[in-house]
Amino acid sequence: FMDCTNLVGIKIPNTVIFIGDYAFMGCTNLVDIQIPNTVISIGACAFADCSKLTSIEIPNSVIEIHDEVFGGCSNLTSIILPNSVYSFGRYVFDDCSRLETIYYRGSESDWNAIKKAKGWADGIPKNCKIIYNYKG
Repeated sequence: FMDCTNLVGIKIPNTVIFIGDYAFMGCTNLVDIQIPNTVISIGACAFADCSKLTSIEIPNSVIEIHDEVFGGCSNLTSIILPNSVYSFGRYVFDDCSRLETIYYRGSESDWNAIKKAKGWADGIPKNCKIIYNYKG
C-alpha cells in the first residue's frame, strides 16, 4: 500500500501478525487505521508520512514498534500505546510536531522499563504529555 494516496481507511485483517516495513508509508490521505489484536510487531516506517493521520490506537498485542513508524505524521495529535510494548526503535515519532498526548496503558515504571533506542523520542514536542494508566 506504500504511496497509495487514495487510501482513506484500512482495517487490517486478524490474520496479520506483523505490519511490514513501509507498509502504509506515504498514504497521505489515510485517517483511519484499525489494527487487530493479532499484530505483535510494527515494522520500520510502516505509517511514515501519513500526514492526515491525527490519532491511532495500538492494540495490546503489540510488543515492538520499529524505527520511524510514525515519522512525518505531521498532524498526529494523540496515540494510545499498550503496556505490552517492550521496545521502541529509533525516531519513532520523528517530525510529529503536533503530538500532544501519549496515552499509555501501563504505569510510569512500566514506561521507564521499555527498551528505547537512541533518538526514539526525537520529533516529539517538548509540551507533549504522557498519561499513564490510561483506561479509555
